[in-house]
Amino acid sequence: MGCAQRRLLVFRIAVLFVTALLVGGPAVQADDTMVKRLKALNACPGCDLTGADLSEVHLEYVNLKGANLTGTDLTNANLSYTNLIGADLSNADLWGANLAGADLIEANLSGADLSEAALNYANLYKANLSNADLTGADMTGAILKNANFRSTKFCQTKTPYGLDNSGCQK
Repeated sequence: MGCAQRRLLVFRIAVLFVTALLVGGPAVQADDTMVKRLKALNACPGCDLTGADLSEVHLEYVNLKGANLTGTDLTNANLSYTNLIGADLSNADLWGANLAGADLIEANLSGADLSEAALNYANLYKANLSNADLTGADMTGAILKNANFRSTKFCQTKTPYGLDNSGCQK
């Protein structure tokens, strides 16, 4: 093997190595890219924002239809009038979030912390809220038809039907 052939072989190996690093890079970069896209365009339907830190962001009237927000930190975020139809918010931290008027049709909120959240006039038609925590949440005027509330915690929760304390510790 000549000198030129060795250099060509080393070059090819280096190219393969760099390509493998770029293609198989960490998923965190993809999340960062999606977060930047969301903030720049004010829309990110179908985005994978799993585990992202979106605490205290202002995302009013944003299109997040079908987005994956599993385990995302949305504490004190303003998501009023946001399109979250079919979004996955399972195990998300939505403590103190403003979801007033949000469209949460068929959204998955199972295991989500919605303590102190504002859900006034939100549309939760067929939403899954199983094992969610709604302590201190305000759901006044919300549409709750066919929503799943299996094992959901209600304590000092304002519902369209009045105050619900059925899940308070005694």
